[in-house]
Amino acid sequence: MTTYFEDIREGDVFRGDEVIVDKAEMLADARRNDPQPFHVDEELAKHFPYGGLTASAGYTVTLWYRSCRPIIAPFVFLGGFDWHIKMPNPVRAGDRLRLEIEIRRKRPSNKQSDRGYITTSQRFLNQDGKPVFVCEVVWIIATRDSSLAQLVEKLTVRATASEELPESP
Repeated sequence: MTTYFEDIREGDVFRGDEVIVDKAEMLADARRNDPQPFHVDEELAKHFPYGGLTASAGYTVTLWYRSCRPIIAPFVFLGGFDWHIKMPNPVRAGDRLRLEIEIRRKRPSNKQSDRGYITTSQRFLNQDGKPVFVCEVVWIIATRDSSLAQLVEKLTVRATASEELPESP
């Protein structure tokens, strides 16, 4: 089912897929993108403020996107802006994370009738219910009569179909 700006209500809450932090993937990402000792060396990490190995912010954002994907997939999503991010607790190997998104506000665009703005409050929670990534971000969502909506729907169908293809050798 396709979700347009008109279909979204303030107060709606969406929950993403659970993602599990894979230690090997976490370490590989950190070695490549953020090789701080507390991200890549278990022994040294014990001496840093979090007392052990933690995922990098970049890897945490990757996991957040994975959990977010099934939430946003039906939306005719045109982009996001005005990000306000906090990371109040560390992410560790083996953590089970799940995203919750609440629609805080919505308003139609004053300048372009083919879109509206949705302010979201997002909490990425670990298995203990503690937030590891919190953000407020504004999404741009197409209205039902938008010509952009038809284009985005076609692109979404193509992207979904390409995921079903086997990987190249």
